[in-house]
Amino acid sequence: KVQALQESNYELSRFAWIASHDLQEPLRTVTTQVELLAKKYAHTLDARAQHYIQTASGSANRLQHLVENLLVHARVEHSENYKPVVLTEILQEVLSDMHMLIVETGADITYDPLPWLWCEKVMIRRLFQNLISNAIKFRKHDSRPLIHISCIREEGAWHFVVSDNGIGIEEEQLERIFGLFQRIHVQTLYPGSGIGLATCRKITSLHQGRIWAESTVGIGSSFHFVLPLMGE
Repeated sequence: KVQALQESNYELSRFAWIASHDLQEPLRTVTTQVELLAKKYAHTLDARAQHYIQTASGSANRLQHLVENLLVHARVEHSENYKPVVLTEILQEVLSDMHMLIVETGADITYDPLPWLWCEKVMIRRLFQNLISNAIKFRKHDSRPLIHISCIREEGAWHFVVSDNGIGIEEEQLERIFGLFQRIHVQTLYPGSGIGLATCRKITSLHQGRIWAESTVGIGSSFHFVLPLMGE
C-alpha cells in the first residue's frame, strides 16, 4: 500500500508538472494577443468592449500565475542534493530578491542569527520566500508590516518562527490554509493561487520536518517549522 501510494503521488506530481508546463505557452499567447488588441484598438472601442478586454487580460494573468505556482509545487520532489547550507545567507538572498516589494510596502524585516543546516538549498529558499511573501501580502493596510524570523535549537531539531503583525487567521482555518488551492480571502483583496503554503508543507515534509501556524485575528500570525538536524 505504501509503494502504491508513493507511485500514485509520483504520477500525480508528474501529471501536474506536464500539465502546467504545457499550459504556459498557450497562456502566454492569449495574454499577448489580448494586450495587442487593447493597444491597437483601444481608441476605437467603447467602454464595454474595453471592460471585456480588461477582464480577459486579468483572468489570463491570474491563470498564468496559478500555472507557474503549480509548476513550482510539482517540481518540489525528493532530491539527493542535500548539503550543509548557512541559512542566514539563504535568508539574505531572499530579502535581496524581494527588495522592491519590501521598499514599496515599508516592511521592517528582522531576523536572529540562523544556523547552518543539512538541507536542499533551493527548497529551503522557497520555504522562506513563501512565508515572508505571505507575511507582507496579508498585512494590515493601516500599519507598517513588522516581520521577524527567529530560531531556537530543540532536541534533535531547529525550530524556526516567521512572525508578523498582519491581519491574522481565524483558528478554524489554521490547518486548512496548508491545503492545495485553499484560499480564505477574496481574490480581489488578496490575490494568490492557494499553492504557496501547500508547497511549504511539502518542503518541510521532504526534510522530515513539520509546519504549522498560530494566529490571533487583528494581531498577527506566526508560522512555525521544525527541521531535524540531519547530517550532524
